[in-house]
Order: sequence, then structure tokens, then C-alpha cells
Amino acid sequence: ANGHRSATCRTVLDLRPGAAVRIAHPDAANFNVTGVVEQRDAEGNWRMTFVRNVRKADKKGDKRTTALKRRTRLGRWWVADALAGTCEQLPVVNVDAQERRVREQ
Repeated sequence: ANGHRSATCRTVLDLRPGAAVRIAHPDAANFNVTGVVEQRDAEGNWRMTFVRNVRKADKKGDKRTTALKRRTRLGRWWVADALAGTCEQLPVVNVDAQERRVREQ
């Protein structure tokens, strides 16, 4: 599941607190970085925290891994547009997202 709009498949986007998500757009600098849904803010947007592990050299030249956290929001309009079928790709999907085929009408 990659967040693309499809006429033949459906994916449920779980935005409950604690749900695991990942950045879905391949052109994003943080593509495939995983995070967790925290809660909704006062405006109804979903707050999320993403963590990316980065290897850096310290002052001695030894490599160590540092976890970089980034808090961001998924605007409520993304979900509204997805339900209306007006966005081509959602910026996030669930880590364990599964697509279901839709019957042709």
C-alpha cells in the first residue's frame, strides 16, 4: 500500500493514537521513515512523531547511531480529500497497511 488513489483497491488508514505510520511519497526526503500517531489537535489535524536513525561520526571519528525525532501534523483536509477521491496520493500510510480489491460495478 503506497497511498495512491485507486479504482480497484481500498486501504484503511488507521489514525488512532498509537497507530504506526510511514511516509509514503517516494520523492519525500524522509520516504519510508516510520512514526506513530499521537493524537488530534484542537483543529482536528493528526499529530504524529517520526523517528529516523542516522549514523554520524563523533569527535573521535567513531560512528554512532542517533535517533532524530520530528513532530508533524497530517492536515484533516488530506483525509477529507481522500474520501472524496480528489487527492492522488496520501503522504502517509500505515506500516502494516493492506489493500483490498473492490468489486467492479
